Amino acid sequence: SIGISQPFSVINDSVLSNRQPNFVAAIANTPPSRLVSPRVYAAIALSKVPNNSLMWASSEFLRKNFDLPNALNGALAAFFAVCLTAPLDTVKVRFTTSTNKHHNPILALRTIARDEGAIALVRAAPARCLQVVPMYAIQFHTYQALKANLQTALNQDLPSARPASPR
Repeated sequence: SIGISQPFSVINDSVLSNRQPNFVAAIANTPPSRLVSPRVYAAIALSKVPNNSLMWASSEFLRKNFDLPNALNGALAAFFAVCLTAPLDTVKVRFTTSTNKHHNPILALRTIARDEGAIALVRAAPARCLQVVPMYAIQFHTYQALKANLQTALNQDLPSARPASPR
């Protein structure tokens, strides 16, 4: 899915970072080479894979150990994942919105921290939380509600989205 979402990430990040005034301008002004850049792909993967893994692992932990409403489970899992992966998301945005001088996301992390201070790596975390936390609260609640309705309608157990780990 990262390969499919790469062009959208580049366009979306250019609008959110004020490099482009709107979505249409971002599409018109973004060269095709930026939309499919291997360097940008690596930065997106570096951000998305840990974020999604942490979100899933933390939601499973919360689901198994606490009796929380599904929306709260999704919101907490998203908050935790965003807070831990904010530096990686900062690098992703830098790679998608500029002709960054770095060709390696790991070196970019170090250089941003050295040149701008460590706070630069997490500066966007509150805005990212405002975007992601409500989205995953709604998504987790909707998924579990639909799953429960289907289970009731079919009167049988449906497999989880991912296999449950043994307790």
